[in-house]
Amino acid sequence: YLRHAKKYASFLLSSKDKLSPKDVAQSIWALGRLKISDDSILEPFAKIAAKLSSSCNSQEIANIMWGLGTLGFDRGDIVAVLVDRITSNAQLKEECTSQEASNVMYALGQMKIHDKDA
Repeated sequence: YLRHAKKYASFLLSSKDKLSPKDVAQSIWALGRLKISDDSILEPFAKIAAKLSSSCNSQEIANIMWGLGTLGFDRGDIVAVLVDRITSNAQLKEECTSQEASNVMYALGQMKIHDKDA
């Protein structure tokens, strides 16, 4: 199944301009769930997530972070953009559930991200 999952992920990336924040969040979550850490797939999805972060809600950010954290993603610059979105936006801070906050904290721990990085 991994070969097919990677093929589908590559297909999604070929249509990256049509992906919504929800599409990207679900894709990164699935990559994490399936333990697909192929940099040629994960890195482009992470860059798209950072680019779309201003349109993401708290659940989407949490799902992106969970997927990246599960895979040990280590690009502090991309993670910082995502964390900044959820911590600097008053509406997102208010709508963020304890589950979403826990997922973000878990991800930061998994990625060994420190304050200077994110």
